[in-house]
Amino acid sequence: MGGAAAAADTDGDGVDDSSDQFPCDPDLSTTVYVPSQDQFASLLYEDNWPALGDLDFNDAVIAYHYALGYEGAPADNNLRMLTLSFNVLASGAGRPSGLALSLPIPKENIEAVSLQTGGGGPQSLSVRAADANAVIDLLQDTKENFANLGPFVNTDPSLPAQPETRYKLTVRLSTAVHVDPSLAPFDLFFFRTQDVSHEIHRPMYAGTATMDASLFGTEQDGSTPTRRFVDTDGLPFVLDLPRSPLWAKERIPVDLAFPEVVGFASSAGAQNVTWYDAPVLEHIYAVGTGGGTMPVASFIPGENGYLPGWSDDSCFACDDGIQNGYEEGVDCGGSCAACPTCDDGIQNGDEQGVDCGGSCAACATCNDGIQNGDEQEVDCGGSCAACPTCDDGIQNGDEEGVDCGGSCDPCEVPCDQSPGNPETGQRCPLWYKCSSSSQCGVPNPPKPVLWYCSYQACMVQSYAKDSLAGGNCSADIVVTQNLTPPVDKDFIVSDGFKAREMAVLSFTVTNNTSSAWYIDQIPLELATVGGYSFDVTNVRLFQTHTGELNSEAGWACINTDPFLFGNTGEMHSCAADTDTRIAPNSSADFLITIVFDKNKTYLADRSYRIDIPSNAGWGFKSQSIGGSSFTGSLCGVTQGGFQGAWVHAKAAN
Repeated sequence: MGGAAAAADTDGDGVDDSSDQFPCDPDLSTTVYVPSQDQFASLLYEDNWPALGDLDFNDAVIAYHYALGYEGAPADNNLRMLTLSFNVLASGAGRPSGLALSLPIPKENIEAVSLQTGGGGPQSLSVRAADANAVIDLLQDTKENFANLGPFVNTDPSLPAQPETRYKLTVRLSTAVHVDPSLAPFDLFFFRTQDVSHEIHRPMYAGTATMDASLFGTEQDGSTPTRRFVDTDGLPFVLDLPRSPLWAKERIPVDLAFPEVVGFASSAGAQNVTWYDAPVLEHIYAVGTGGGTMPVASFIPGENGYLPGWSDDSCFACDDGIQNGYEEGVDCGGSCAACPTCDDGIQNGDEQGVDCGGSCAACATCNDGIQNGDEQEVDCGGSCAACPTCDDGIQNGDEEGVDCGGSCDPCEVPCDQSPGNPETGQRCPLWYKCSSSSQCGVPNPPKPVLWYCSYQACMVQSYAKDSLAGGNCSADIVVTQNLTPPVDKDFIVSDGFKAREMAVLSFTVTNNTSSAWYIDQIPLELATVGGYSFDVTNVRLFQTHTGELNSEAGWACINTDPFLFGNTGEMHSCAADTDTRIAPNSSADFLITIVFDKNKTYLADRSYRIDIPSNAGWGFKSQSIGGSSFTGSLCGVTQGGFQGAWVHAKAAN
């Protein structure tokens, strides 16, 4: 007769493989985690019981995590192994205090105990001889791994924060013992290192055989036969938080940090059971002025909180042609080799390439119109042809020229094909090698200047005055700026054979007196972009009606290296030339030019402008040689000064 196939139980422990977390281990079938698989809970200790002390509950802050390994049916709660992962996060005790664990397990059932610290190997521990149940001393001093940092470790924000110290306790039983997992964290208690009989437990425990019971009922102890280690207000000296910990700053009483703990204590734990969820954050410890990193509960790297062999399925073969044990596919996964995936970086399974083809996504090609595989852009880069770049020396991609246009920088338009400067109409720089005037500037520029080609070089001349600035005041001498021309202009730096001279500032002097006066001194300032004051070779003064340099005009005054010692300078000793004369009750036009010597071949990408900053600093003489100085009034320079035209140096064409 037919019937249903019997469920597999490979290790013969009475639990089907499908329900057995350890299908190859007859001693283990189920793991229970407290508080949960990847989370920690915590205990806060106050070490002054039966006295009150400061009640800040940070004499030790212990984060804990249990993995409880049970044998047989889960409902039987037959414990066969446990691990306790715990961290010392803070220690604000003034005296050395240790940590121990009392388990509801007869000590004769203990097969082996080991403790691992940080990255070290496990060390064997023994149980206390005086107790019937297993009592294990874990730490003789909770500060033992804090390198003697003093009494306040991670409790005083003004001190540097220290990293947590991590431990893992493993306990193996020779025979299973019924242990309800709801009892965790069991009796994880505090004791004074120098007086081990002075113990502090959670309220449901009476202490070990070593405990000095005469301490009950002394000082502020409020213990009863059913609730011990509490003060007269019912506050326990060990507080259990079923979550990662928060704790009070040093010497901040716990009822200030967690106000709801008062109702918890007075009701013997019946009310305000989640008192820890309403902290007053200003009283809670956090990294402060001392610096460092906040300690966080964590497992020893590589150990986690699991039981040894927690995923063991070694009794199943990896070549039996069926999916069994913890295999994730037929003969792969679990303790077998990893199953092929579409992101494991190798070609396996039915793949046609590395992680592509077959049951994975189609393999990338260099002409599928999408960026995939190792391509750096769509169908290029990686194993495809190199992607176009803006510096590869060829016209490709969406470029409009070699390495320009499209997604690259705009292609440079030759100056003689440009629309011209929108303000001045200039196309190519002065001294550009030209063949027609149209290369130098547009025929009808916005400003009253003429760009023309002379002897195969671009030049500029003015044919009218555009606008004025300043003046409009009453004084013996009034100065007015002719705004344009001159205009801003580009020029090509010297070729080493000929200097560069350009008009930069034009002004009119009106003499309202009955005597003639000769300009002797003019205040100047130099503005530059990328340039230096010593780049300027000469500054020249012309008496001319034009706003640009007239090649026919002779200069009236020249000063060499006027800005050698900075950007503030002057034209001086100009009265010696009769061309600086302004007749009585009349006006004269003047032009200032800037000169760069022929050896200044390095000025490309630098800009210069000459200004007359104010009414101060002008000088006039009554005659060209030996005349008296002008002492009358002068006005007309605007508040911001007379600002000249910019000249911008360009590289040779």
